[in-house]
Amino acid sequence: MDTLELTLGDDGIVGLVNDEEVLEDLAALQQRAPDAPAEDLARVASALGEPGYDVILDPAKYEALTMARFEKEDPAMPWQPTVMRIRDFGLPDFSAIERPRLEGQTLVYFARDTHTGLPYRVTLPIGSVGDASFEPMALTPVPGDPVPVPESIRESALGPRAGDEDNLKTAVDDEDEEG
Repeated sequence: MDTLELTLGDDGIVGLVNDEEVLEDLAALQQRAPDAPAEDLARVASALGEPGYDVILDPAKYEALTMARFEKEDPAMPWQPTVMRIRDFGLPDFSAIERPRLEGQTLVYFARDTHTGLPYRVTLPIGSVGDASFEPMALTPVPGDPVPVPESIRESALGPRAGDEDNLKTAVDDEDEEG
């Protein structure tokens, strides 16, 4: 059986099969192992791709760990700019987070930001890992939270919010329309 090891090469992380054969991207892995499960492809894509994201392979475990972290937070503690709390962002719809899967020639998986723990939906056409699209999941504010994030901070934060339309515009799009 072949072994795949991720290692650091001259141009960043690469896959090394049996300590000899170099696989530089997801397309090379899929060509070498066409029946590789989506979970394995997502692991490799996560390792070779955008730093700061870990693939979510077990959605139930991710939910349990996130909720355990959330339960440890003090809801009466005022918001502080240097303290990372789940309740300051809100909670995702955990039921929307699924195991990695292939949709035709596109790998779809969910990843968590390693700094905040917040989830993203990742779509990646099979090929270069650099072509991955990271979409932050909508977050629902914690009901009854007596000490919300200050309005000025919430309004300037990037990313979708619960109730927003699906066709969100970015600040860059808005500037282009004004200019």
